[in-house]
Amino acid sequence: MDFLKILTFILILFSKQSFALKEDFFLQGAAGYAGTSLRTQSLRDNAGGANFTTHGGFHFGDIDVIFTSQILLAEYSKVNIQENNIDYRISAEFHSFALGPLIRYFTDLRFRGWNFFLAGGYLWSISTVKLDKSTFENSNSDVNDDTKFTFRGHGPTASVGFVQDKEDYPLFVDFTFKRLVSRDIRFIEITKDGRLSVEKRAEDLKHDFIEETISLNFGVEFL
Repeated sequence: MDFLKILTFILILFSKQSFALKEDFFLQGAAGYAGTSLRTQSLRDNAGGANFTTHGGFHFGDIDVIFTSQILLAEYSKVNIQENNIDYRISAEFHSFALGPLIRYFTDLRFRGWNFFLAGGYLWSISTVKLDKSTFENSNSDVNDDTKFTFRGHGPTASVGFVQDKEDYPLFVDFTFKRLVSRDIRFIEITKDGRLSVEKRAEDLKHDFIEETISLNFGVEFL
């Protein structure tokens, strides 16, 4: 609910400002490589994948006010997790979608037509980890290959980078770090007859999932 309120406020603010600041509105797109780590108290696994970012916002002199969305597609090794006598094996597939507000500040540091910037903000995310095989030893339910973990997270993000000092289609490159903590962990199971079953919150997973990602991104401002 808090996330929906924040998202609605940002969209209303952007829509009101857009009438007076049409020339200062911009859209940016970027793609890059990401190294990510997913861990609980009993698991830590690293993976590499692709990161796709979209920025929309307004220029205010040396400051950009941005609403960002990020998609992370990564591959994890198959890792066993043991929590309270439950044995899980995580498949290689990991998908994460995050969005939230950013503030980007352009410094006075310039190098051969490139301007150095700093950025920071806060993200909300929803992530999915596909289970290769999972058996709940304390229940009569066997989870099939279509079962997934889903978890919602939130946390800070920060970036450093350079952008071309020109008006038309400037290129940019940045290093971005985010740390998302997930507490609302749920199981989604597609049964053999194709029905979707969302089981209750995974009470046995008492430890948070923590996603830490650093990415190198290359992008362009196209509006």
